[in-house]
Amino acid sequence: MNSSASKLGFPKSLVVKSLIAVLGIVLLLWLLDESGSELAAAESPEALPQVSVLAVSPEHRVSEIKVTGIVKPRWPLTIVATVNGRLEQHFEQIQPGSFVSKGQIIATIQDIDYVSALADAQARVSQAKLNLARYLNEQSVAKQLEVNQVGNDFRLFKPHVSAAKAELAAAKASYQSALKRVNDTKIKAPFDAIVLAKHIAPAKEITQGDQLYQLASSQAIDVDVALAADQWQQIINRATTSDPLQANVTNHQGNTWQAEIRFLSPSLTPQTRQQSLRLTIANPYPENRNQLALSPAQQVSVSFTTAQHANTIIAPASVLTRDQQVWTVQNNKLVLEDIHLLNEAAGQILFTFHKQTLQQRQLVRYPLSTMLSGQTVEPLDVTEAQNVVTAVQNVDALAAAKVKGAL
Repeated sequence: MNSSASKLGFPKSLVVKSLIAVLGIVLLLWLLDESGSELAAAESPEALPQVSVLAVSPEHRVSEIKVTGIVKPRWPLTIVATVNGRLEQHFEQIQPGSFVSKGQIIATIQDIDYVSALADAQARVSQAKLNLARYLNEQSVAKQLEVNQVGNDFRLFKPHVSAAKAELAAAKASYQSALKRVNDTKIKAPFDAIVLAKHIAPAKEITQGDQLYQLASSQAIDVDVALAADQWQQIINRATTSDPLQANVTNHQGNTWQAEIRFLSPSLTPQTRQQSLRLTIANPYPENRNQLALSPAQQVSVSFTTAQHANTIIAPASVLTRDQQVWTVQNNKLVLEDIHLLNEAAGQILFTFHKQTLQQRQLVRYPLSTMLSGQTVEPLDVTEAQNVVTAVQNVDALAAAKVKGAL
């Protein structure tokens, strides 16, 4: 190299100084780059993970259970014929949806044969009474003749009187049977009812066992409700108090009826294996057909007011973890807390905290399985964020309106 520098006419000392200068510049640039990286790192610390939170405050609330129920008719009854014969009157005005009163005749069957049988039975009764009277008279005479003698039962007409009494009893029973069959030709409503179905036509030949009507009570209607285990327990606890448990039944049109518990079923429903209860609604069928009414087999919404609770929190169901706990943020630290779940319905939950029940909290809206207790986070209030978005949208709308006005 020395020979090459000499040949090119450069002094040896100049070459050495040039190399030292180049190395110094490279070292200075490297030091400046390192100091800049450390300064940037110091100026921009690592960003904290953000979590969406919901500010909640404990309040005095009423716990409510909302479930679905099925409307069932009270006392559903199929009226069948108990005699044979031709239908005489079918009462055209009585149709499905009509109301009938207890004891009202709703159909009649030709009764001529049964009236004849009733007359024969009445004749048997009269003849049996006559025979009994004759034997009683003969017995009286026989006793007078046997005053001072010991007579046997036959001479005193005792067997004759016993037979006459038995014949009279049989004749009376036959008469009652014939009378019942005559009465059965007039079909009557057994209670105040609504007609659900009608199966008769004019002059139809009726056979014993034929279905005539399907009726149900018009004074009340029932609603069957299936409940989960925790809902059942709340209902049981409230039902045993002196304050009667009320329920509101709402149909798809938004009409509401008040209902009372008729009974708590002691067995599980075979389909869902859930506990069930039956509600009753008084006077569900309006006389005015323009009004909406409940119908059998209709699906309805049922809500129960079970109890009043203090220091309760209402929040979206998404705040719950798999273990029925919630995450909160306190001093920018994640805290896992135990709760007592009171009710869960329609995507919302009602609960109380086990500890510090009066304290306001920031609930983590969407808990993750990777969250750790004590982890430092940056809470992002869902309500505030929504307000910011709304404000920006309002500003954009106002600006667009001004631009449109200027054009």
